Amino acid sequence: MREYVSDYIGMPLLTRGGERIGYVKNVQTDKNLTRVRNLECCDEEEEEFILPLSAIASFGEGATVVKSPAAKGCKNCLPAPIGREAYSTEGAPLGHVRDFGREGALLRTLVLSDGREIDAARIAGVTDTVLVDLSEDFVPKPVARAKRKEKSPCQDAEHACRANADCRADSPAGQSAGGQSASADGAEEVLTVRAAFSPSRDAESEIAADAAETDTESKAPARKAAGRGLLTGKILPQDLLDARGNVLARAGTAVSADVIRTAMRHDKLFELTLLCCCASPFGIWR
Repeated sequence: MREYVSDYIGMPLLTRGGERIGYVKNVQTDKNLTRVRNLECCDEEEEEFILPLSAIASFGEGATVVKSPAAKGCKNCLPAPIGREAYSTEGAPLGHVRDFGREGALLRTLVLSDGREIDAARIAGVTDTVLVDLSEDFVPKPVARAKRKEKSPCQDAEHACRANADCRADSPAGQSAGGQSASADGAEEVLTVRAAFSPSRDAESEIAADAAETDTESKAPARKAAGRGLLTGKILPQDLLDARGNVLARAGTAVSADVIRTAMRHDKLFELTLLCCCASPFGIWR
């Protein structure tokens, strides 16, 4: 099935707990129009906010599930120029930009109002209009990306020598400590190289974050259940807010089972506990 940038627009945004937090208003791309980077969103109060595409847990036909509603959008991005007039570099009008064909986050084609699809690499520039190079001798320009600093061979050799010296410690305790130190340094080295040079570093970091979050959620119910009896009946000294700043419970509200369930649904049980139990050694009771 062919994918388009417009697939995102108008989609409801849901948290993993099923709460609706808004909808997608528009899409932002990088300056080179090579990939989707951010989603321009509006909450239920029509206040705008930006979510990075990496904050999306899943994208379906009915809704988009967000794994991190408070994630910050990528910088130096531009709104997708959907609806703008398009011209060739020779000045010939081409119509309007109707959409962009994509493969995942990568932009592949420019879709014009007459249905034509043009290789997105032919986009020569975007301002108030979109310029497209339709010349026969067209050669795609390489995308300029920031270079990452590589480790020098001397640094690698020095690290290897230090690790070998630690492993050759005379005492058993020294050998054990040295082995652990070398192992830790080696692990740090591998992670540094992956972060600098692996093209799939974003996917790896997201998988690791999902695994950590899943592990936390699996251990959370026992702790939450144990804390309910300590909170019930206490008075909130100030408003309890969700990740977007919306009020979940007003100051002066007595904590009930409903308030606790609401806090758990928004991952705000810890904040609720702090509000109720840190104002005094025994909390604030009615």
